[in-house]
Amino acid sequence: MEILNVVEPASNFGDLFGAVASGFMALLLLSLVYFAVRDGEASLAIILGIGFVFLTLVCIGASTNYLTPDPPKYEVLITDMSAFDTSKYEIIAQRGKIFVVEEAQSNAVTTR
Repeated sequence: MEILNVVEPASNFGDLFGAVASGFMALLLLSLVYFAVRDGEASLAIILGIGFVFLTLVCIGASTNYLTPDPPKYEVLITDMSAFDTSKYEIIAQRGKIFVVEEAQSNAVTTR
């Protein structure tokens, strides 16, 4: 296997921006829930509370995507398929004689 090119993952700035923006909107909704409860507006507080929970989940999802980047991909030329290590690499795509592979994710659970 001959490595021709390393394809680095794209920047996750959009996920970071989404996490920060939805976090600020969730905090704004939380403050609006406080004022609605203080003023005795129960139905408005419930609606704003549901929006707060939704935006909090969006913030958690976006921050999780930001904190777990995609693994790098490699464009390789495989001369002998029988010598290709399928336990270490996983074939993603093929373009003619060039294969795009990435490191295989181990699903093994380790116990202590």
